[in-house]
Order: sequence, then C-alpha cells, then structure tokens
Amino acid sequence: MGVVRGSANGFAARATPIGQNTPGVPGTAENGDRFGSRTAFVGGHVAVSAPEENSGTGAVWVFPGTASGVTATGSASFGPRPLAAPVSGAHFGAAFHR
Repeated sequence: MGVVRGSANGFAARATPIGQNTPGVPGTAENGDRFGSRTAFVGGHVAVSAPEENSGTGAVWVFPGTASGVTATGSASFGPRPLAAPVSGAHFGAAFHR
C-alpha cells in the first residue's frame, strides 16, 4: 500500500510504501499473497487484505491512523481462525462489506 501524505497545501511528492515486510508489520510477504487487494478506512484506521495469504486462507491487517497519517507501528493482523470461520481456502479479506 502507498500512503500519500497531504496538507492544506496539497499532497506530498512521494508515497510512503507500507507492506508485509515493513518493520512493525506482522508476518512476512510471500509471492502471490495479493497484499493490498482490498483496502477500507475504518474509524481513522486502514484495513488491508491479502486474500491469498497462507495458501488461500487469507488475512487482514489494520494500520493505525495517527495525527501524522497511517503508520505500520502498532499494526495488527488476523485471519479467519479467531473468528471461528472456515480456514482452508477461505480467502479471508477477499471482500469488505459495509
């Protein structure tokens, strides 16, 4: 995901990348995870999915919003297991519904 910071004067010139290998982000990127497939703003935070994480089980990361923008510090991830949802081939995070 790319975080583009802005102000009353416009957007910053460069995006700050945040991914699975960014310090402070739980887990490790694997080929084909599809990290960033879906994103959603949730109460000032950003939710990001990787529906192919762990061979199709899927996972969602939540990145905290701060006064200076979204950060990897304090981010958390979860998959379907803590929600008592099906695990194998769940593609958790493939869609976000409101």
